[in-house]
Amino acid sequence: MEEASRLRGDARYRVYGALDVDITRNAAPFVVFGTINVREFVSERIGCPMYSSSWGGLNLVMLCLKP
Repeated sequence: MEEASRLRGDARYRVYGALDVDITRNAAPFVVFGTINVREFVSERIGCPMYSSSWGGLNLVMLCLKP
């Protein structure tokens, strides 16, 4: 990846594309399915945030108001 970062233009895109395919097929095939990127926006008055790994989001039942 360091060598690819030094390249420019189409050569850089080709090398990064090949790295993507190689890593996905051989090194970490489950990462593609197991990475969750969730952003939750709530008021500053909200406290007690708890995230659920089962559905990958903020547990609304556990929220509370800050005193």
